[in-house]
Amino acid sequence: MAELSDPGQTPQRAAAVAATGLPSAAARPVSVGGEAAAAIAAAIPGLTASQVQVLERLPVVRRDGSGRPVLPLVLSEGLSLLALGRVDPARPAFHTERYIFPVGLTTLVQYPSTVHPAAEAHYTCGIADSGGDAPLFVVMAAETQPGQQQQQWVDATPDGVWQQVQAQVERVRIGQLPAVNGYDQFGLFHPLVSMLIQELPGAGQCQNFKPVESPANPHMVVAIKQCQLL
Repeated sequence: MAELSDPGQTPQRAAAVAATGLPSAAARPVSVGGEAAAAIAAAIPGLTASQVQVLERLPVVRRDGSGRPVLPLVLSEGLSLLALGRVDPARPAFHTERYIFPVGLTTLVQYPSTVHPAAEAHYTCGIADSGGDAPLFVVMAAETQPGQQQQQWVDATPDGVWQQVQAQVERVRIGQLPAVNGYDQFGLFHPLVSMLIQELPGAGQCQNFKPVESPANPHMVVAIKQCQLL
């Protein structure tokens, strides 16, 4: 079984985490703003009220000279995008009608600790290539019990792997936690991440993927790009 290499043990990961601001506090993204988003949304047909609310909170994406997004990117309080990865359109299980699963996609999230009952902790989520027909979804905890190896969970789905994490957290906490959405934790449900994935080479060759079904449908993509120009 393939493992996601541990970015937590490298200077690059330390720099990336520092750039998000998450270890010291829940970072607040630089958002587009309500009035601007509402004005743009009013000029674009097909957007729902909930999508307009999402636009108001979207972070501003900086691009490099080649037009690629500058990462890490703080998506919301407690969620940062560290890497987009690469699209493999040749293997059908690496995408669905709604989602594309790029190998190497990496997010950093805050979630209750599996070690300290009253604390929050950081978890790295990544999509790995096992060499088989389907991707693996990997979560690694940034903290460990003294003398123990770093905690890692692996599953065939985002929800499955995060159910494992939640079960481990509930072993050290009193009471149950609300059900966790693994697609949220991997950033896959975030419309900005969905749009950036669709910009990757090979995304247009994913035969089963339907942009209209994705979190960044064509109307939403137009609205996001207009907001980013402000």
